Amino acid sequence: GAGAGAGAAGATAGGGSDAAEMSPEDKSKWWRFLRDLESYLAMPGYATSFIVNDDCMALLLEAIGVRGDSGAEVPTPSPEAKLDPCGALLSPLEHLFREDVANAVAVRETAVSGGALSCLLLRLGDAQAAEPRNPDFVAEYEDPLVRAERERIRAEKEAAAAADEASKRAEEEDGSGAPGGRRGRGADYWAKGTGYGHGSGGRASDEKAAALFKKRAAARLARTTLLMRVVEAFLDPPGGGALPAATFSHFEASCLVPVLESFLRSSELDIAQNADLHCSVYRVIRNCSRHDALVPVLERLPSQHQSIQELLDQAGTTAQEFLEMDGGLDAGHGHGAGGAAGGAGGAVAAGGAGGAASAAHDGAGAAASA
Repeated sequence: GAGAGAGAAGATAGGGSDAAEMSPEDKSKWWRFLRDLESYLAMPGYATSFIVNDDCMALLLEAIGVRGDSGAEVPTPSPEAKLDPCGALLSPLEHLFREDVANAVAVRETAVSGGALSCLLLRLGDAQAAEPRNPDFVAEYEDPLVRAERERIRAEKEAAAAADEASKRAEEEDGSGAPGGRRGRGADYWAKGTGYGHGSGGRASDEKAAALFKKRAAARLARTTLLMRVVEAFLDPPGGGALPAATFSHFEASCLVPVLESFLRSSELDIAQNADLHCSVYRVIRNCSRHDALVPVLERLPSQHQSIQELLDQAGTTAQEFLEMDGGLDAGHGHGAGGAAGGAGGAVAAGGAGGAASAAHDGAGAAASA
């Protein structure tokens, strides 16, 4: 099967006995690359875009263990591509979605049925640390290491909750409960993952950690922007036409809605600093509204506190205020993400499915010219 093929290839990515020496992070990186590539190649026309991309071909050769030590001239991927192999696959994918008019319908049908859309949305979740709304829906395409880690964390949380409950019951029974929590370690102990170590290293290590965090955040932002552009292109078939009926199920189960929610809560400063990303976010919403089957994505979904429509209205108000401070531009005709947000939010008035569609279609249309 497709998943078994990617899994076997991922287990040996990097070539031969070196696979056993690979870190879990590298194994995961190459597994995702090969899994995504397998899904993308199922779409008619993707292979053509892939083979003319130097980074993509170099990454494939490296993933299957082809190296230059045999005397043959082997291309080397760019440092950026090697750091993010899955990201290198996105440019050919965006080109396919935007430019292939003849196969526009077949490309999207295969993207949905063959897993390419699921893989794309999983990468969006990776970039934004957002889990799918329904992890079981995409389990076939998700990195096994990610699934195992999620299950481990879930089991730990359940065990900790059970232990806390047992401790509370014991304290209530013997009356020895004391206010406050147990420290366990000294006050200079920092939680793992914060980048601050364990109370040693001083300012130099803190500054180095901050610089590294800033660099990674910039890379994550760039990748998120590209991923959003690809989703936007998928939703806008060249020449028009409907999307596969199953698209809604994939969108509802994926991390797309939580990610859109996050960016619709952006501050004025975030919108101004990341205009390209926010423009793409509003174009994704606009393009969803153009397909009747996807309008429910903009309404309140199960377990959702606020709908995309409601957040869009709030985002429009925020953008309107920002633009007024920035020169009094009309939000519906402003430039950049602020104009897109203002126009989209201002159009959310009718409510309901029709209102959501009209709001995103007419209001977020400001993003098309931004």
